[in-house]
Amino acid sequence: MPFPVALLICALSGTGAAAALPGYDISGLGWIALAPYFVLLLTQPARQVPLLSLACFIPFSLGAHSWYPAIFGPGLGWCLVFAVAGWYGLVIRIGLWLMARTQGAAKLLALPVTWSAIEFLKYIAPYVRDWWFVSPAASQWRFPPALQILTVTGFPGLSLMLLLANLSLAVLVIHALRRTPRPGLAISSRTASAALAAIAAVVLAGAVLMPRSGAPVTIAAITDMTLQRPDMPLHGDLGQIAADPALSQKVLAENIRLTETLPKGIDLIVWPENKFARDDHAPTIARLAALAQSHDAYLSANLLHMTSAGRENTNTLIAPSGDIALQRAKINLFPAEIAAGYARGPQRFDHVETPFGRLSGAICWDAHRLWILRALARNGTQIVALPMDNDFEADPIFPYHHAADVVFRAVENRLTIGVGSVNGLSLVVTPSGKIVAEGPVNATSALHATSYTSQSRTLYTRLGDWFGWTLVIALALLALIGAGRRRAL
Repeated sequence: MPFPVALLICALSGTGAAAALPGYDISGLGWIALAPYFVLLLTQPARQVPLLSLACFIPFSLGAHSWYPAIFGPGLGWCLVFAVAGWYGLVIRIGLWLMARTQGAAKLLALPVTWSAIEFLKYIAPYVRDWWFVSPAASQWRFPPALQILTVTGFPGLSLMLLLANLSLAVLVIHALRRTPRPGLAISSRTASAALAAIAAVVLAGAVLMPRSGAPVTIAAITDMTLQRPDMPLHGDLGQIAADPALSQKVLAENIRLTETLPKGIDLIVWPENKFARDDHAPTIARLAALAQSHDAYLSANLLHMTSAGRENTNTLIAPSGDIALQRAKINLFPAEIAAGYARGPQRFDHVETPFGRLSGAICWDAHRLWILRALARNGTQIVALPMDNDFEADPIFPYHHAADVVFRAVENRLTIGVGSVNGLSLVVTPSGKIVAEGPVNATSALHATSYTSQSRTLYTRLGDWFGWTLVIALALLALIGAGRRRAL
């Protein structure tokens, strides 16, 4: 195939893979979009592989990381977008190297295992894990049947399935077109067909076995847009507005106004992460107590708690009686938050017994760590209230990526999660990963929906990241085997 045509096909392949990601949400493309790229990867001359990979992964990275300039600034942000594209190509190159040095079914698995193992390590690695976390697995965040594998393997299992599906489809296309793979990269159509059948069986089992009901719980979530409104300007470090009494009361009034639009019969109301008041401000606490009493609901509010170590960014749960039922401080802090005087919350994973289930709370980026919500589930929590701040220069795509993280944590641990956000995406998510309520991004909303609680504790909740580490070990073994073989690509 002429090289310019091959480049164009790879670019279209990467664009399709990006279109499957959160914010674009054509989830079906996640299973097929990379197949054309893989066909060319296996059949075009080896010298073309680096440029073919760049042609594929530049549009993919643009779709996955279009929000980097809002986080890092335009200069560094766009540089990182293109640097990440190069990294993906390097990972693929490692996978091809291992493919050429393995035999049988392991040849088909080598590249998906390489990608999934390295992706898992990247997700948990210090420093890079905070912002370099978008995965092809996230393409399935709106497709609960595929998400059920998370209860066993966590997200690396879903990544493996998606890469394996694309590669297996590419193998079948190569056979159908009677193309000849490069030496060492030929895979039988029978092996590829078996892989696709196994993937289909896993997804079908997920559709059949995923939970659909349980003890009901009705959750409301508020998006207040306070950080974008000109009459509520940012004050102090990291958007903290509690230090300005007038602004604090204005934010409180806006959230009360939105809450009053909700119908009666709500069990839990989740406000955003807006740091609008301290928990020792008696008039504010009195108004929050009165609101919880009038709605006969638990109210999740983001308050600052002062300690000797610094300010804790807390999720304060106020009971229908008006009493503070539970406070949980944010654990997963950014370096900038620590530098600004915030203290990391203690690793206590308490919950409160309610008529509708065992309720606890977390804050925003806590959902990005795999272990925090898992620890809550291990300790019996069934429902998590999650105040959130996704507002990075009003970027319209980033909130979808963070929301996908929330959906993954819900499925992994069979949790019901209610998210209130300053700018969206406010959500109510069931233990199967179904989104039963969703607010718009960068718009005020007060939504509510009924979910349910689950009594089950998943294998992933019990054993944690066993599958991710298994992939890492498998990659190491494949590398040892490959190093012992003298076979060129």
